Amino acid sequence: MQKKQEFSEYRERLNETMTMLRSILMVMLFVTLVTAISMVSSSASSSEAEFVQKTISSHKIVIFSKSYCPYCRKAKSVFRELDQVPYVVTEEG
Repeated sequence: MQKKQEFSEYRERLNETMTMLRSILMVMLFVTLVTAISMVSSSASSSEAEFVQKTISSHKIVIFSKSYCPYCRKAKSVFRELDQVPYVVTEEG
């Protein structure tokens, strides 16, 4: 019985940790998005800024991604775990 209790406590701590990590990841994604928007707004052409604004206005979840970026892959993975389908814009280069 004690092992069952220990396992239950371990699983609860693991779930709390995963919830916290998802929250941290969401904050990181939000900060990255805000930074990207401000960079696009200040240094890009108006058509690029319009593209970003239109894209984020048209979709619930948007990930601006690079195929080689491990953080982008992790973000997509987290949304799959949450049964959410983000709109992904992949830029190479």
